[in-house]
Amino acid sequence: MMWPLIVDWQQLRFGVEFEFVAGDPTAVLLLPGWTMSLDEHQVDDTGCDSGSELKPPPLRWQEREQIREMLDRLRATGAQANWSCGLHVHVGLEPWGESAVSPLLDAALICHGALQALLQTAEHRLIYCRPVVPAMRAAFAANPTRTALVHRGRPQSHRCGINTAAWFDIGTVEIRYANASLEYDEAIRTIEFCLRFVAAVGAGQQLPAHATELAAALGAPIDGYPSPTSVPL
Repeated sequence: MMWPLIVDWQQLRFGVEFEFVAGDPTAVLLLPGWTMSLDEHQVDDTGCDSGSELKPPPLRWQEREQIREMLDRLRATGAQANWSCGLHVHVGLEPWGESAVSPLLDAALICHGALQALLQTAEHRLIYCRPVVPAMRAAFAANPTRTALVHRGRPQSHRCGINTAAWFDIGTVEIRYANASLEYDEAIRTIEFCLRFVAAVGAGQQLPAHATELAAALGAPIDGYPSPTSVPL
Protein backbone atom coordinates (compact mmCIF):
# COMPACT_ATOMS: atom_id res chain seq x y z
CA MET A 1 0.00 0.00 0.00
CA MET A 2 1.38 3.36 -1.01
CA TRP A 3 0.52 6.97 -1.80
CA PRO A 4 0.06 8.40 -4.33
CA LEU A 5 -1.76 5.73 -6.31
CA ILE A 6 -4.39 6.18 -9.02
CA VAL A 7 -7.50 4.14 -8.25
CA ASP A 8 -10.82 4.23 -10.12
CA TRP A 9 -13.29 5.87 -7.73
CA GLN A 10 -15.93 3.30 -8.69
CA GLN A 11 -13.71 0.53 -7.31
CA LEU A 12 -13.41 2.02 -3.83
CA ARG A 13 -15.47 0.44 -1.10
CA PHE A 14 -17.83 2.68 0.85
CA GLY A 15 -20.36 2.70 3.62
CA VAL A 16 -22.98 5.24 4.58
CA GLU A 17 -24.90 6.07 7.76
CA PHE A 18 -28.53 7.06 7.20
CA GLU A 19 -29.83 8.79 10.33
CA PHE A 20 -33.61 9.20 10.56
CA VAL A 21 -36.56 9.85 12.83
CA ALA A 22 -40.04 8.33 13.06
CA GLY A 23 -40.96 5.16 11.20
CA ASP A 24 -40.55 1.69 12.68
CA PRO A 25 -36.90 0.60 12.54
CA THR A 26 -37.72 -2.88 13.85
CA ALA A 27 -40.14 -3.51 10.97
CA VAL A 28 -37.61 -2.95 8.16
CA LEU A 29 -36.57 -6.18 6.43
CA LEU A 30 -32.80 -5.89 5.98
CA LEU A 31 -30.83 -7.03 2.97
CA PRO A 32 -27.88 -9.33 3.78
CA GLY A 33 -25.16 -7.45 5.67
CA TRP A 34 -27.26 -4.36 6.36
CA THR A 35 -27.67 -3.29 9.99
CA MET A 36 -30.07 -1.13 11.95
CA SER A 37 -28.43 0.50 14.97
CA LEU A 38 -31.45 0.55 17.24
CA ASP A 39 -29.49 2.22 20.06
CA GLU A 40 -28.68 5.22 17.83
CA HIS A 41 -31.53 7.70 18.23
CA GLN A 42 -32.10 11.12 16.70
CA VAL A 43 -34.37 13.93 17.95
CA ASP A 44 -37.83 14.47 16.48
CA ASP A 45 -39.56 17.84 16.22
CA THR A 46 -41.11 17.42 19.69
CA GLY A 47 -37.68 16.95 21.27
CA CYS A 48 -38.09 13.21 21.84
CA ASP A 49 -35.65 10.44 20.94
CA SER A 50 -36.74 8.83 17.70
CA GLY A 51 -35.70 6.74 14.74
CA SER A 52 -32.40 4.97 14.33
CA GLU A 53 -29.44 4.65 11.96
CA LEU A 54 -29.39 2.37 8.90
CA LYS A 55 -26.05 1.13 7.52
CA PRO A 56 -25.02 -1.12 4.63
CA PRO A 57 -22.11 -3.52 4.53
CA PRO A 58 -19.09 -2.21 2.60
CA LEU A 59 -20.33 -1.66 -0.97
CA ARG A 60 -18.86 -0.80 -4.34
CA TRP A 61 -20.45 1.56 -6.83
CA GLN A 62 -21.97 -1.24 -8.92
CA GLU A 63 -23.85 -2.43 -5.82
CA ARG A 64 -25.51 0.93 -5.16
CA GLU A 65 -29.02 -0.27 -6.09
CA GLN A 66 -29.10 -1.91 -2.67
CA ILE A 67 -29.34 1.61 -1.29
CA ARG A 68 -32.43 2.40 -3.36
CA GLU A 69 -34.14 -0.77 -2.17
CA MET A 70 -33.36 -0.20 1.50
CA LEU A 71 -34.39 3.47 1.44
CA ASP A 72 -37.69 2.46 -0.17
CA ARG A 73 -38.26 -0.08 2.61
CA LEU A 74 -37.31 2.44 5.28
CA ARG A 75 -39.55 5.24 3.99
CA ALA A 76 -42.46 2.79 3.71
CA THR A 77 -42.52 2.64 7.53
CA GLY A 78 -42.88 6.44 7.76
CA ALA A 79 -39.23 7.24 8.42
CA GLN A 80 -38.04 10.79 7.72
CA ALA A 81 -34.78 12.72 7.71
CA ASN A 82 -35.04 15.88 9.81
CA TRP A 83 -32.82 18.67 11.15
CA SER A 84 -31.23 16.43 13.81
CA CYS A 85 -30.04 13.82 11.32
CA GLY A 86 -26.93 13.54 9.19
CA LEU A 87 -25.66 11.47 6.29
CA HIS A 88 -22.10 10.24 6.82
CA VAL A 89 -20.11 8.54 4.08
CA HIS A 90 -17.17 6.23 4.82
CA VAL A 91 -14.67 5.51 2.04
CA GLY A 92 -12.25 2.63 2.42
CA LEU A 93 -8.54 3.44 2.31
CA GLU A 94 -7.42 -0.09 1.42
CA PRO A 95 -5.45 0.91 -1.73
CA TRP A 96 -3.25 3.36 0.22
CA GLY A 97 -3.44 2.36 3.87
CA GLU A 98 -2.19 4.80 6.48
CA SER A 99 -0.11 6.61 3.86
CA ALA A 100 -3.32 8.37 2.75
CA VAL A 101 -4.00 9.94 6.14
CA SER A 102 -1.52 12.82 5.87
CA PRO A 103 -2.60 13.76 2.31
CA LEU A 104 -6.22 13.71 3.47
CA LEU A 105 -5.33 16.08 6.31
CA ASP A 106 -3.59 18.38 3.83
CA ALA A 107 -6.63 18.29 1.54
CA ALA A 108 -8.94 18.96 4.49
CA LEU A 109 -6.99 22.09 5.42
CA ILE A 110 -7.54 23.42 1.91
CA CYS A 111 -10.96 22.06 1.00
CA HIS A 112 -13.08 21.93 4.17
CA GLY A 113 -14.85 25.19 3.32
CA ALA A 114 -15.52 24.00 -0.22
CA LEU A 115 -17.05 20.74 1.02
CA GLN A 116 -19.17 22.63 3.53
CA ALA A 117 -20.42 25.03 0.84
CA LEU A 118 -20.97 22.41 -1.84
CA LEU A 119 -22.83 20.03 0.49
CA GLN A 120 -24.72 22.98 2.08
CA THR A 121 -24.04 21.87 5.62
CA ALA A 122 -26.70 23.26 7.97
CA GLU A 123 -25.17 25.75 10.40
CA HIS A 124 -26.45 23.92 13.48
CA ARG A 125 -24.70 20.72 12.30
CA LEU A 126 -21.23 22.27 12.07
CA ILE A 127 -20.43 21.14 15.62
CA TYR A 128 -20.56 17.56 14.28
CA CYS A 129 -18.11 18.22 11.44
CA ARG A 130 -15.46 20.53 12.81
CA PRO A 131 -12.56 21.49 10.54
CA VAL A 132 -9.12 19.96 10.57
CA VAL A 133 -6.71 22.61 11.92
CA PRO A 134 -2.96 23.01 11.31
CA ALA A 135 -2.14 21.94 14.87
CA MET A 136 -3.74 18.55 14.19
CA ARG A 137 -1.67 18.09 11.06
CA ALA A 138 1.50 18.95 12.98
CA ALA A 139 0.56 16.67 15.87
CA PHE A 140 -0.02 13.75 13.51
CA ALA A 141 3.31 14.35 11.78
CA ALA A 142 5.04 14.24 15.17
CA ASN A 143 3.08 11.29 16.53
CA PRO A 144 0.86 9.48 13.98
CA THR A 145 -1.86 8.23 16.29
CA ARG A 146 -5.64 8.52 16.40
CA THR A 147 -5.46 11.00 19.27
CA ALA A 148 -3.94 13.63 16.97
CA LEU A 149 -6.93 13.43 14.62
CA VAL A 150 -9.80 14.42 16.90
CA HIS A 151 -10.84 17.58 18.73
CA ARG A 152 -11.51 17.72 22.42
CA GLY A 153 -15.20 17.34 23.13
CA ARG A 154 -18.01 14.91 23.71
CA PRO A 155 -18.67 12.03 21.32
CA GLN A 156 -19.79 13.26 17.88
CA SER A 157 -18.59 16.86 18.39
CA HIS A 158 -14.94 15.77 18.58
CA ARG A 159 -14.94 14.42 15.01
CA CYS A 160 -13.76 16.43 12.01
CA GLY A 161 -15.85 16.91 8.89
CA ILE A 162 -13.16 14.95 7.06
CA ASN A 163 -12.69 12.40 9.82
CA THR A 164 -9.39 10.60 9.29
CA ALA A 165 -9.56 9.12 12.79
CA ALA A 166 -11.89 6.56 11.21
CA TRP A 167 -8.79 5.00 9.63
CA PHE A 168 -7.75 3.78 13.06
CA ASP A 169 -11.30 2.61 13.86
CA ILE A 170 -12.45 0.81 10.71
CA GLY A 171 -9.94 1.55 7.92
CA THR A 172 -11.88 4.41 6.31
CA VAL A 173 -12.09 8.16 6.07
CA GLU A 174 -15.50 9.49 7.09
CA ILE A 175 -16.94 12.57 5.38
CA ARG A 176 -19.58 14.11 7.63
CA TYR A 177 -20.66 17.35 5.93
CA ALA A 178 -23.84 16.16 4.16
CA ASN A 179 -27.29 16.95 5.49
CA ALA A 180 -29.58 14.01 6.02
CA SER A 181 -31.70 12.52 3.27
CA LEU A 182 -33.62 9.33 2.62
CA GLU A 183 -33.92 10.16 -1.10
CA TYR A 184 -31.85 7.88 -3.27
CA ASP A 185 -30.75 10.47 -5.84
CA GLU A 186 -29.51 12.91 -3.18
CA ALA A 187 -27.74 10.18 -1.25
CA ILE A 188 -26.05 8.70 -4.30
CA ARG A 189 -24.78 12.11 -5.47
CA THR A 190 -23.26 12.62 -2.04
CA ILE A 191 -21.62 9.19 -2.13
CA GLU A 192 -20.27 9.83 -5.63
CA PHE A 193 -18.76 13.14 -4.52
CA CYS A 194 -17.05 11.50 -1.53
CA LEU A 195 -15.66 8.65 -3.63
CA ARG A 196 -14.32 11.07 -6.24
CA PHE A 197 -12.80 13.28 -3.54
CA VAL A 198 -10.94 10.43 -1.83
CA ALA A 199 -9.76 8.98 -5.15
CA ALA A 200 -8.40 12.38 -6.18
CA VAL A 201 -6.53 12.81 -2.89
CA GLY A 202 -5.24 9.26 -3.18
CA ALA A 203 -3.92 10.02 -6.66
CA GLY A 204 -2.01 13.05 -5.37
CA GLN A 205 -4.21 15.58 -7.17
CA GLN A 206 -3.94 19.17 -5.92
CA LEU A 207 -7.50 20.28 -5.25
CA PRO A 208 -8.90 23.84 -5.25
CA ALA A 209 -10.44 25.59 -2.25
CA HIS A 210 -13.57 26.91 -4.04
CA ALA A 211 -16.72 24.79 -4.13
CA THR A 212 -17.56 25.04 -7.83
CA GLU A 213 -13.92 24.63 -8.83
CA LEU A 214 -13.62 21.59 -6.58
CA ALA A 215 -16.67 19.94 -8.12
CA ALA A 216 -15.29 20.62 -11.59
CA ALA A 217 -11.85 19.25 -10.68
CA LEU A 218 -13.44 16.06 -9.38
CA GLY A 219 -15.98 15.70 -12.18
CA ALA A 220 -18.63 15.59 -9.44
CA PRO A 221 -22.16 17.03 -9.50
CA ILE A 222 -22.35 20.71 -8.63
CA ASP A 223 -25.80 20.43 -7.02
CA GLY A 224 -28.52 17.95 -6.11
CA TYR A 225 -27.19 17.26 -2.61
CA PRO A 226 -29.46 17.10 0.47
CA SER A 227 -30.77 20.52 1.46
CA PRO A 228 -30.30 21.96 4.95
CA THR A 229 -33.28 21.93 7.31
CA SER A 230 -33.73 24.55 10.01
CA VAL A 231 -34.03 23.68 13.67
CA PRO A 232 -37.68 24.15 14.79
CA LEU A 233 -38.22 27.12 17.11
